[in-house]
Amino acid sequence: MGISEVDEDVDIEPWESSSSDQDHNHSMECSATFHVKPVFADVGEIKDRIRKSILQRPCHSVVSLYKTQGYAQAIAKSHIFEQVTLCVIALNALWIAFETDSNDQAALLRAAVWIQVVEHSFCFFFVVEWLVRFAAFSSKT
Repeated sequence: MGISEVDEDVDIEPWESSSSDQDHNHSMECSATFHVKPVFADVGEIKDRIRKSILQRPCHSVVSLYKTQGYAQAIAKSHIFEQVTLCVIALNALWIAFETDSNDQAALLRAAVWIQVVEHSFCFFFVVEWLVRFAAFSSKT
């Protein structure tokens, strides 16, 4: 029936005709009282259901998938390792902005030596981080 459904009660009320209708001597009187059912459910009820599902959802952390023993899992679970990684990511973002403005070479091999050293240092750190996290997982599949 469209956007809303109409209930069974109908009551007629006058309908005002336009001036063009009056010119043509067409006058109509009709109106209806409709009991409209809402299309959407109660918003408060939906919010409550969403809150309950969020609170009941188990918290998932990648740390739960790490081994329980070994150097790799100890490093990967370390708060210092996490903070250092986040700092290196932030520094790398800043470096990308700086390097884009200061390096006019299209290929890294043609860039200045100091730019190459910094680029390779970031790459080395991210590879080591990836290897540590990979080694920390109890299952590799």
